[in-house]
Amino acid sequence: MSNKDLVIELKAHIKDLMHEKEELNKSLSLKDSRIKQLLLKIEDANDEVKATVKKMVECQEETAEALEEVEKMKKKIKTIRHNLGQEIGKDLIDEHDTEDPKETDQ
Repeated sequence: MSNKDLVIELKAHIKDLMHEKEELNKSLSLKDSRIKQLLLKIEDANDEVKATVKKMVECQEETAEALEEVEKMKKKIKTIRHNLGQEIGKDLIDEHDTEDPKETDQ
């Protein structure tokens, strides 16, 4: 091989390498773009998760407040029932005491 043939072959090889480099750069650029898109989607998903967690915490707080109120209402109902039971018991005792003893003997 002569020097001229070597130079031509070297130039062809360099041209092939430059073409391969351009293709790799394009591929790298496309991959970088795709990575950026995915990162944006991940950030959006992360924001949605944070919003969902915040909403869950709010719901848990509301549930806790509602349970407290239910317990308060249960105590009030129990107290009212107890008081009514005592009043009904007193009324029954008063009615029994006020009945005519003759009527109860019959």
